[in-house]
Amino acid sequence: MKRYWLGVAAMALLSACGASDVFPLAPDLDGGTQDDGGDTSGDGNIVIDDTVQIAAPADIANEIDSVTFNPGDGSTPPTLSIGGAGFDVAGAPAEYVRKPGLDVPGFQAFTSQVDGDSRHYLAFVSEEDGIVAMAAGSGQFAQFLAGANFTRTGTYSEPLASNVPDLGSVTYTGTYVGILNRAGDQGDLLPPTGTSGNPVQIAEITGTTIVQADFSGDGGKNVIGGIFDRTVVDPIIDTDGDGTPDANAPVENLNFEITGLNEDGTFSGTVIKDDFTAVGGYAGAFAGQEATAVGGALKVNNHIDQLTDAPTTEYGAFTATR
Repeated sequence: MKRYWLGVAAMALLSACGASDVFPLAPDLDGGTQDDGGDTSGDGNIVIDDTVQIAAPADIANEIDSVTFNPGDGSTPPTLSIGGAGFDVAGAPAEYVRKPGLDVPGFQAFTSQVDGDSRHYLAFVSEEDGIVAMAAGSGQFAQFLAGANFTRTGTYSEPLASNVPDLGSVTYTGTYVGILNRAGDQGDLLPPTGTSGNPVQIAEITGTTIVQADFSGDGGKNVIGGIFDRTVVDPIIDTDGDGTPDANAPVENLNFEITGLNEDGTFSGTVIKDDFTAVGGYAGAFAGQEATAVGGALKVNNHIDQLTDAPTTEYGAFTATR
């Protein structure tokens, strides 16, 4: 049985701890050659430590200090626990419940809520050919506690020259999920038990991931790509002007500005809109023998023109294969 532990390097934890983003006022709801650490504990956990930094930078991981994901094996269901400022329950990582009804393409959904007056946490996880990526968050009391992370679950090697096109570019396609500091579908909330603090179920965005990598080394190895066909799943944007928010509203693309590819298969760079405006950052890693998959995470701000009622923040995760 496999368990994957995602963490942030020790120096990054200090700046990640306690950070939060603004959550707009919610409605009144009334109720190969690269060794990534390996299995150091003997129980199937993949551990990231200070010397193996296959994880999101602190500003993208944000509130999330650690994640333990067990994808299950057919006879046992997937499990997920998350630790960090705002995510812990009684000082320990919170255990999440699998919610297949909330799944989005390519990602499994999990939730956690202690009672009807407590924060409702929504998390999405994807495992794809040696890479695990996730995003999770919640909204209550005008604060958006969220983050995104990723890790590699085995070895990595670059494609053989004989298997790479003449120009050296390899294209990966896959899926994306993002979480927003907006209230979405409230159908998973528990009934309030007392004077409710109006917890909300946060909104999510889905999209298509395209990543291109140049492994040839001519002019430097690099990565470029983006998230396209982006739609806000929840009805929070009025697309036709009739005064009623619509589900699956299309929103702006996010582009990965070209960046260098490190020898260990990791990369990081700037996220830009189609008008070249910089709106945040992304990071990721290739996985598998001959780089069969890629995954990562991002954080962007004030990037959706249709949402002008308050500052907008989005954390997201992506995976893709050749």
